[in-house]
Amino acid sequence: MVNNNDVVKIAVHGTGMGGKDMVNVYCYKFTTDIAITETAFLAQVQIFIVSMMAAIALWMKTTVKYSYCIAFNVTQNIEIGSINLSVAGAKTDDTLPFGVAALTTGRTAQLKVRGRKFLWGLVESASDNQYWIGQVVSALATYAAKYLEGSTWDAGKKKLVVGVLYGVAHVFTAITSTAASGTPAYQRRRKPTT
Repeated sequence: MVNNNDVVKIAVHGTGMGGKDMVNVYCYKFTTDIAITETAFLAQVQIFIVSMMAAIALWMKTTVKYSYCIAFNVTQNIEIGSINLSVAGAKTDDTLPFGVAALTTGRTAQLKVRGRKFLWGLVESASDNQYWIGQVVSALATYAAKYLEGSTWDAGKKKLVVGVLYGVAHVFTAITSTAASGTPAYQRRRKPTT
């Protein structure tokens, strides 16, 4: 069962350029009137993640695919399960170099505590003179808004509240605002063995 105030991490997995792995981890606190089964929880997570990722997938190459996610209950220290996503890019032109990504930042009330999401696999036509074009900025703003909004269902009785875990004690703090960067960002990728 997933209980009221359980903190859940959702790792969204995909493959991109050259078959390289892409992973973004989202952290949510689940608020509910009554506990729900893992199956019911995963069904709602699937709807939410697909909707959020679809906002930016229109500007990703067709070979970029977000195929599944794994949910882990941090509060109970157990894996909830995994679900299929089937979100694929829609563009056929060349991708930007690996490491170049769209960036959204979630801000919290805690100083220097934030959640950053790098989205890889965007195509060259998404940028112009070192800036994202207007349609991409709009798509990123939609993604960022859905990321902040979380997910609410059952007439508002169940909600995923977005946040981050910080510090040694992994304290959950809610994200209060998001911003999408109008310029491409770069995330240095590490070798799997480091």
